[in-house]
Amino acid sequence: MNPYIGLGSSLVGLLTIGLFSIQIVVVAAALRYLVRAGKLKPGALLACIAGGAGLLVAVTLMVTNYSVLNGADSPWASVPLLLLPAAFVSGLVVPRVRGERASSELPAEEPVQAPVI
Repeated sequence: MNPYIGLGSSLVGLLTIGLFSIQIVVVAAALRYLVRAGKLKPGALLACIAGGAGLLVAVTLMVTNYSVLNGADSPWASVPLLLLPAAFVSGLVVPRVRGERASSELPAEEPVQAPVI
């Protein structure tokens, strides 16, 4: 098999798992926002829980069957999966180590209109 085809299919599988995992994080962020804003209704709660559970099942199945997803039989083909949790953890840790803090406040100034040409 051509190594570029194997690499391409492996990266597509990794990308798919990464995108589904990000969607799980978005569900959690939406729930947190709705709770903090006091706008959480039973329908929204049920939708978030059902969607998040479905995505979690999908990601679990993709990780479990990763060798089928990327078409490789080698156990080394599953090593790139470790990049996803490492990227997630480093995204949480690095800003804290640098002392950066996210702010949810809007800037006090008005945005400047771009000149019309």
